[in-house]
Amino acid sequence: MRPRDLLLRASVLTLLAAAAITLLGDPTVAGELPPPSGPETAPFEVESHGDAPGAIAEAGTVRPSEAAIADPVFRKSEGRDTTGWTSGVIIGDIPLTPSVIEHIQTISVVVDELKNVRVGGTPPFRKVVPVTLGAGTPTFEVRDIPFSDYGYVVRVHSPGLNGGQATVEISQGHPFVDDVKLPITPGSPFSILLRDQDRAPLRAVEVRMVPHMEPHGRPTFLGNADNFGSVVFENVLAGEYHVHLGSQAQPLMEPTLVNVQPGTYMQKGSVVLPQGTTIAVPRGAPMTAQVTQLGGWAIAGALVQIRATDRGRRVEMEGETDSLGKVTFPNLLPGQWEIEVCKADYERRLGQFEVKPDASVADQKFELVRIR
Repeated sequence: MRPRDLLLRASVLTLLAAAAITLLGDPTVAGELPPPSGPETAPFEVESHGDAPGAIAEAGTVRPSEAAIADPVFRKSEGRDTTGWTSGVIIGDIPLTPSVIEHIQTISVVVDELKNVRVGGTPPFRKVVPVTLGAGTPTFEVRDIPFSDYGYVVRVHSPGLNGGQATVEISQGHPFVDDVKLPITPGSPFSILLRDQDRAPLRAVEVRMVPHMEPHGRPTFLGNADNFGSVVFENVLAGEYHVHLGSQAQPLMEPTLVNVQPGTYMQKGSVVLPQGTTIAVPRGAPMTAQVTQLGGWAIAGALVQIRATDRGRRVEMEGETDSLGKVTFPNLLPGQWEIEVCKADYERRLGQFEVKPDASVADQKFELVRIR
């Protein structure tokens, strides 16, 4: 190759190298490249709820990538735009334990405003919504709930089963709740043991469990203590109960308050464990009242009422005389008592007696004068 050709080639290579160094060293060259051609990213629709929850507004301008950058954490209760809402919405589901599925007949959700009502005031808001049964976990949605400063209690009701409850806020600043869980659970066996002051069993005593306060709709249970002083009630729903011993007319003592827990909290595997309590019955004294007319003839069907006069709580019993003119009260606790005897066409009689600390009391005898 001739020297002149070599010189020309060297000059060309030098110019190409200089151009490459210039392009690679300038950081603005890449930014000045035109963007790739193609359609713009389509905007997505943003939910809006105006006055009626569920309405959809026009398409917004926020792109999905921008929304993810602004709030990368997913919050269920913030998934709706509640601007302009004039009422609230509660959404949730109802978990079921396997043992209750075959016993479910109907399910309803009740929403009650936690508001005390004054005389002449506006009653609290209540709404009952039936739940549609189908495959999977039941869900519910309660709409058109007025804003309240008091809050709401949400309960699930299924006859013969325990229903869960939750307290929620529905207000202008918090109109939407969608994470409420209201489980339905089975009842539980509940046993009552009756013992006297010497721990001996009390036999053949009538026992009643009467629901106290909420939840409403629970049944009353009735039974009699066996030879071991025990009575067992099946499928007792959760809540407080007053336990009454003895007949309604002649109770052995003041009612005892017991609390029954939901069956799911007292469960071992698939078996619901029993619950129970022991009640010590104070030893009292039996008292017999005998009612006759002048001459000693027995008066049957006379009403005998006795009342304790030294108790903070009213205690009273009553009974009717038999064909011998007698009625017996089996277990009167120590203290002061008042007795009243009345019978149609006879004068009414009053008296007082005392049951002593050693559980002894004299029988009460009355002669009634016929007035017609």
